[in-house]
Amino acid sequence: KGHEGTTRPIPKPIKFEFLKLDYCPKCNKHLGNPVRVEKKIIEDIPEPQPLVITEFTIPHYFCTHCNAEAIPSHPDLPSEGRIGLNLQAQITLMKYEDRLPYRKIAKTLNRQYGLQLTPATVLDIIKRVSDKLQWIYEEIKKEIKNSMQVNADETGQKVQGKQYWNWVFVTITSILFVIRKS
Repeated sequence: KGHEGTTRPIPKPIKFEFLKLDYCPKCNKHLGNPVRVEKKIIEDIPEPQPLVITEFTIPHYFCTHCNAEAIPSHPDLPSEGRIGLNLQAQITLMKYEDRLPYRKIAKTLNRQYGLQLTPATVLDIIKRVSDKLQWIYEEIKKEIKNSMQVNADETGQKVQGKQYWNWVFVTITSILFVIRKS
């Protein structure tokens, strides 16, 4: 009471369905024109999409001019493992944005897509993504170190029963989080 209510904005539809009845479902007589028409916008998710399984044929060449092996690449071909880039991104988001444990990530993706992931596989995939992004982390560290002005703060945290510190370093353009023993 006393609070002004709000409603979510109505989304713009991208799909349209026009319903029609020619005959009465009770007596099977012709209905004619409707007495009124109502519109109702429904938000739903699409049917589960099938897993996309791609086989890459990757020829290995040998250059006789520079004595080096030459291997073609493809933007959808991960450098390591059998898990595609979209699935790697989804797993990482589920871990860090949704804060799900490894077993729940595996269980959810197995149910939705018929995968056979284990929590250990999910952990390995997240480590691969982290390794791929390490260079960005190093760039942020360089920017923080070279900045004319840096604000920092820390707070304590227990890690396996031992005292650690969460540090945050902030510049005008970057934020760096680190966990350290001191």
